[in-house]
Amino acid sequence: MKSPLVSTNRPLFVNLPSAVIETAVPDVEGEVKDYQEQLKQMLKDLVKQREKDVEKPLPLMNQREFIQFCKTLYSMFHGDLVENDLFQAIATVTSLVLQIGEVEHRRHSSEGSEVSAEQTPEDAGSSSSDSDWTVSYAQILASLLTEQALVNFFEKPVDLCAKISQANQKQYEQRAGLLTLQQGR
Repeated sequence: MKSPLVSTNRPLFVNLPSAVIETAVPDVEGEVKDYQEQLKQMLKDLVKQREKDVEKPLPLMNQREFIQFCKTLYSMFHGDLVENDLFQAIATVTSLVLQIGEVEHRRHSSEGSEVSAEQTPEDAGSSSSDSDWTVSYAQILASLLTEQALVNFFEKPVDLCAKISQANQKQYEQRAGLLTLQQGR
C-alpha cells in the first residue's frame, strides 16, 4: 500500500519552546528551519519519491512479437461462447495495430533516409535498427479497448487453474499428435 501524500521521514518543527529548539537538530547556521522551509523540503522529498515510483514504460513490441501476441489471443478465445465475435474483434484490432505500426515505420524510415543522406557509409548500418516496425503497449491497449467484445472478455473473472490445466492438456495433445505423425513417416 502506498504511503499517504503528506508522509515523509522529516519531522516538522512548529512553534516549539526555546528549550526544545536548543535541543533540536540545527541546520548549517545553528538555527532550526522555520516551518515553511521545512514544508518546502518535505514537498521536494515527496516529488523525489514520486519520481522514483514512476513505472518504467514497457519496451516496444516488434512485428514478429505482435503477431505472436495475436496468435496467443486467438488461442485464448478458442472455445469461448462468443468465439466468433472475439475473432472478429481481434482481427479488427490486429489490422488497426498493423496499420499504426506501418505508419510509424514509414515515418521513421523517412526520417532515417534524411539522416542517412548526411551519414557516411559506415554510419548507415546503425540507422537500420531504428526504422524497424514497432508498436507500444499503449497503442495495443488503446486498440483493444475499441472493441467491446474484447473488453467484456478481459473483464470477466476467470479460473486461472482451469485455464492453465486446459492449456497444458492442449499442448500435450498437440505434441502427441506431432509424435504420431513423425513415427508414421
